[in-house]
Amino acid sequence: QGEDGELTHFFSGNLHAIDFRCPIGTPLIAVADGVVVEAKDQNMLTGIAVTNLFEWNSILIRLDDCQTNGGRSDGPLFVEYVHIQKTTVKSGDRVTRGQVIGLSGSV
Repeated sequence: QGEDGELTHFFSGNLHAIDFRCPIGTPLIAVADGVVVEAKDQNMLTGIAVTNLFEWNSILIRLDDCQTNGGRSDGPLFVEYVHIQKTTVKSGDRVTRGQVIGLSGSV
């Protein structure tokens, strides 16, 4: 997690997260086909503080069925983009792999 081995996530529920360093405003692309579950870009809070917990800008996508374990699906797979500046999608939108879904930010 994080650049140069620095941890960027300290809560047990998000230790699976990976932050990528990029300039604010970098286009974010969908990693696979799926449906947008939630898209939020109205938050203006920054920094690590309990008051900011769960107040980040994000895009949550439910990916189309992923076949694993010899062709058997283990259920839905979700991917969440956080610390974003702007979304270009909304809840219910279908997205395709490589589609621009938002812009990177710091919130």
